[in-house]
Amino acid sequence: MPSGAARLWAQYHALPKVPLLVQVQTVSPVQRGLPLDELLAVAVQRAYRPYWPVDAARTPPSVAPLPLALLDTVTFPVLGETEPACLPLWATTPLILEDTNQLDALCLGHQDELRTLLRHITFIGRTRVRAWSVRRVLLGVPYALEVIQAERRRPIPRGADWGGFTPPYRHAPWHRPLTSG
Repeated sequence: MPSGAARLWAQYHALPKVPLLVQVQTVSPVQRGLPLDELLAVAVQRAYRPYWPVDAARTPPSVAPLPLALLDTVTFPVLGETEPACLPLWATTPLILEDTNQLDALCLGHQDELRTLLRHITFIGRTRVRAWSVRRVLLGVPYALEVIQAERRRPIPRGADWGGFTPPYRHAPWHRPLTSG
């Protein structure tokens, strides 16, 4: 990990985190929302380009630090790698469709840093973002975590059969397909 990225991990970890409601207004209807942590990971990589190469095809995907609290970390072996992956489970719900042009997510994070990062996200899929809103909600941290855990995709505790649960969600070596049954 580049030294700048390591400093960013430490900086984000040290930030105070509070319950926040993140809302996005789009210019046209959206069919579904994306995980908020995935959008934030893209924003971090755009905001701190020197730490993450532009040509991701030439370097293996890495986990970007986020100004969110950690619910947990998951460690498991990755085929072809000597070191196991230690992946974060961030304290955020997915963006949930509240209205045809509005999506909401609850998270435990740092308000100012989230506002700064979300300026880098101007599209969700092919839909243009009209505005982001990040505001504190009057929930206790334990209750906010309970709500987040109820809505958050998590690894299945019985073993290796889980879907993607952390950005980059679509990087196959870091997750296993969900199995039925």
